[in-house]
Amino acid sequence: MKVVINPKYNFLTDFIYHLPGCFFKDGETIYQGRNILKKYDIQGYRLIVKRFKRPNIINQIVYSFFRRSKARRSFDYSLEVQKRGFGVADPIAYIEIKHGGLLTDSYYISLYMERMEELREYMEQKIESSDWLLHVLRHNCIRRKYCMSIIPLAISW
Repeated sequence: MKVVINPKYNFLTDFIYHLPGCFFKDGETIYQGRNILKKYDIQGYRLIVKRFKRPNIINQIVYSFFRRSKARRSFDYSLEVQKRGFGVADPIAYIEIKHGGLLTDSYYISLYMERMEELREYMEQKIESSDWLLHVLRHNCIRRKYCMSIIPLAISW
């Protein structure tokens, strides 16, 4: 098991290492579909844990040898977005579990954002254009120096 913890949250180490063993019996499930999202209250912090769907055998090989896991990418991208001055949920840790050398399970842990469930409901409306994304980016980019480098990326999506 590979565990990477944001140094700011080392005090959550015990919870993080025990998470895979208690994930299905503890926490409040807030979404269950392809992936599972659970909410936890630990040491005065509200956390969100995302357990990614177990990859098929081909993707197990890909994620083990050629590409970073979804959990690691979530962690890394959150740190990068924060570095660029945008407000995102603070990344706490990611966990990768391998059996026989192949990735089977992965988890991403972050601080819980109060409006996260509203965002999910909005996104599930199956919006056909990316206008909402441009609006959110413009709104969050005001007076931020990285605006011009991020908005063109959103237009190309």
